[in-house]
Amino acid sequence: MIADRLERLVEEMVDKGVRFEDAVREFEAQFHGWLERKAPQVLAEIRDKKEIPDGLCERLAQAVNEAKAEFVAAKGIKAA
Repeated sequence: MIADRLERLVEEMVDKGVRFEDAVREFEAQFHGWLERKAPQVLAEIRDKKEIPDGLCERLAQAVNEAKAEFVAAKGIKAA
């Protein structure tokens, strides 16, 4: 579920001429920063539990969607 969303985002960036590795690195860096600023409790829970149970997976998927929306808006990429 999360992987599919990220894969579509990266594919769109590659279609726009961004190298695959660069697209992945750029989104990953932005997403980590986004989590630290807007969802630090998600990072804390992953760090403390060292697993991602269903409830946390749902919150993480929501975080991916929100971070992706900001990322694609900033990049001018059509959201998938």
